[in-house]
Amino acid sequence: KNYYAGYTENNYVLKNLNIKIFKGQKIGIIGRTGAGKSSLISALLVYFENIEGNLFYKNICLSKINLKMYRSNISYISQECFLFNDTLRNNLDISNNKSDEYLISLLTEANLIDYFKNNDGLDFKIDTDNINLSEGIIQIICFLRIIINLKPIIIMDEVSSKLDYNSENTIERLKVKYLNDKNWTDITRDERF
Repeated sequence: KNYYAGYTENNYVLKNLNIKIFKGQKIGIIGRTGAGKSSLISALLVYFENIEGNLFYKNICLSKINLKMYRSNISYISQECFLFNDTLRNNLDISNNKSDEYLISLLTEANLIDYFKNNDGLDFKIDTDNINLSEGIIQIICFLRIIINLKPIIIMDEVSSKLDYNSENTIERLKVKYLNDKNWTDITRDERF
């Protein structure tokens, strides 16, 4: 509400932003380069130091709640995905509370099981210094991580912008299956603008 945010003092990149996103609502932000799409994501993740106005979560002003707790309710995937120097298992299930069978079933749905089955399976070592996976596989792994560790708020920043046709279709298929809730409300084309 009346939200201003910037990287430096008195130089706001978001000015007088007023927006309300309801529970279960899917929002698409459309705009040309430099329009402020990434800045809006930074605002939602509370990355700006210089802000005026208020940001609310569940009708509570963020200045009154723990920022770490707020961010723990967000799943974020950017077009520049990251993996850890660790096993495939630990990259997928960061909370370490899912069974191997569940992880294997997701890898199967994502058409990655054959690749990893022939390369140590869930014990496959990911080396981020000498990356041993394609961009498409990395993006799908990061998307599966969101499904496995699902949070109330999901922010996706052009997750398929660098993908080949098959990888993009895989992510879209998984998105429909795992992130599509019949209780969510869709915005019609006319209401988006």
